Amino acid sequence: MMNSKKIYAGIGLALVLGITISGCAPKVTVTPDQEQAEFSKARSTYNELMGYNPPETLTYHYRTLISQAESFKAKGDTVQAIALAEQAGEQAAMSLQVWKEQIAKIRVSRDQARTDLQTLYPVNYPLIKRYWEDEARYQRKDFQTLPKEADQLVKDISQTRNTSIVADRYIMVDAPDNYIKQWGDARIYQEVTPEGKYKTVVDTVPNGTRVKFIRILLFSPEQTIYFVESPSTEKQGWISEKYLNVGEIKY
Repeated sequence: MMNSKKIYAGIGLALVLGITISGCAPKVTVTPDQEQAEFSKARSTYNELMGYNPPETLTYHYRTLISQAESFKAKGDTVQAIALAEQAGEQAAMSLQVWKEQIAKIRVSRDQARTDLQTLYPVNYPLIKRYWEDEARYQRKDFQTLPKEADQLVKDISQTRNTSIVADRYIMVDAPDNYIKQWGDARIYQEVTPEGKYKTVVDTVPNGTRVKFIRILLFSPEQTIYFVESPSTEKQGWISEKYLNVGEIKY
């Protein structure tokens, strides 16, 4: 005699799948609308995944399963088409999660590189250039080659720091003549706004003054801003790179 638990389990499964039991021939009760909904769900997840430019290895299983689902759909086998479309959606969802986790790790490395570069002295412009090139690729969602490069940049910054210890952390103020004529001595500001504007003058320093380097702000590829200390007043603030003579360290 068949175990009663197995009988009930079989009936339950049939009900879940929308199947009516009549003798030995189950009848499927799924509809074309249900089929379309499952396909749409799978494709929506896949489209979200593709928005992050994943490698082909993360889309292979979805593409295989959805192709098989389309074949069964064309044959009119709605049950099998739905089952395969559901599997395709699950594969896309898993790949999306894996890829988002990888992208999050890239972002951590990118943020670490930025933090390290902003305190590195002498300021290393080739490394800064690499940072902005990688950042541009990140913003374009060109993630596939970034994991290795992001980690390598952090390592290179660390190695540069360990081999570039400089006791003299002073930079010469050297504002252009036209600035001096219009505004006078170079200004040191208390704040840099999110728009990259300077706010609240805390000190002014004449050309030829050597100000102490504290850190930089990588505001944009075109704008590096220095946080310095005036030796005569010991006041600290921000000054534009274009008002400093960084020729000796801009290599």
